[in-house]
Amino acid sequence: MAHHIAKSAGVPFHLTATATLIACSEASVFLEACRTERVKILGTEGFDLVGDGRRPDMEAILDLSSIEDANRSVDEAQAFVAEVCRDGLMFEFQLASS
Repeated sequence: MAHHIAKSAGVPFHLTATATLIACSEASVFLEACRTERVKILGTEGFDLVGDGRRPDMEAILDLSSIEDANRSVDEAQAFVAEVCRDGLMFEFQLASS
């Protein structure tokens, strides 16, 4: 679902075999597109791309699964991304239709 939302919103993304990764600098636009689509953010994990793989950033993990309201989940994800954003950080967002 993430790559469809990113593509529709014109947000560049990096597609791996198991994830759609959104650059930190594009995450706000992606999250607003999720809000428009009424998609709930269940959580996010940050990664650095290393060669052909990715390395998790243990300081860039957020669990929002206890939040029921889709808009609030987007707000929380945006605040978190703004707090941990740095050059090279890519996010995988776990999404659910609300």
